[in-house]
Amino acid sequence: MSVAVHPGDVVLDIGTGTGLLALFAIQAGASKVCAIEQGTIVNVAEEVAAQNGLTGKIRFLRGHSTQVELPERVDLVVAELIGSFGLEESIIPVLSDARKRFLKPGGRLLPSWLELHAAPTQEGESQWGWQKALESEHGLDFTPLSRLTQHRPLHMWADADKLMSAGDAVFRCDLRSCDAATVLEGEATVVLERSGALSGWTGWFSAGYDKRSFLSTQPPIVGSSWENVLFPIGSPIMVREGEVATLQLRLDDPFWSWQTQVRDEVRAFSELDAMPTRLLRPTSAPATGT
Repeated sequence: MSVAVHPGDVVLDIGTGTGLLALFAIQAGASKVCAIEQGTIVNVAEEVAAQNGLTGKIRFLRGHSTQVELPERVDLVVAELIGSFGLEESIIPVLSDARKRFLKPGGRLLPSWLELHAAPTQEGESQWGWQKALESEHGLDFTPLSRLTQHRPLHMWADADKLMSAGDAVFRCDLRSCDAATVLEGEATVVLERSGALSGWTGWFSAGYDKRSFLSTQPPIVGSSWENVLFPIGSPIMVREGEVATLQLRLDDPFWSWQTQVRDEVRAFSELDAMPTRLLRPTSAPATGT
């Protein structure tokens, strides 16, 4: 926070929660902070600010940032709206709106960029084996469940020892320029560093301000408030050290699609394929945040 806040800055904290970042902004030299929160936790944040003698320096507004107005433009927008794989908490549309309506010319964003990474992993192999053993022991068939789960990214604290390479960056999102219309897709290509059963891809993010990375969820991150994301590929693929594996990833907010290729075998999955029609968000629905 001290790197991004300049003395005398007017700061906007979007999704302030308990008000922690708003308090840190004042400590770092901001002259005043406007803190937006749509949940009732904003009442606690106001009490925390008062407890620390900062009632006159932090103004709290309840609502969604896209539906409120500010009395003035700000020098810095802070938003801790980072999901386990970076983009699940609507940070792109929220900051796109904030850039247009709240930020002064030359103003700054924290974070200013997110980078998504992925690495092939053996994690998930035991789950597949557990299902097969259960089917064999009890004479049951869980194929429909398999079809559902392989189209859903799994959230977990990934086992770094299960990774089959150091991974690769899939794509980078510059929050200073991208908006809801930006196509978010990319590709990771790696050389496998071990032989074994490839069961999916582990995903993590890096967040930064200007050229500096200040946060990474690269495994291991056990105990973090963030988790890693496992993109499953169905039954494991037996691979050999030195082979090339490729992941293609796309986000059609809020649904992920992914395709993996090893040798001539290609597997493609999408969260859309696991969603009943009644659960799909209508294209005409108003944008909402979390």
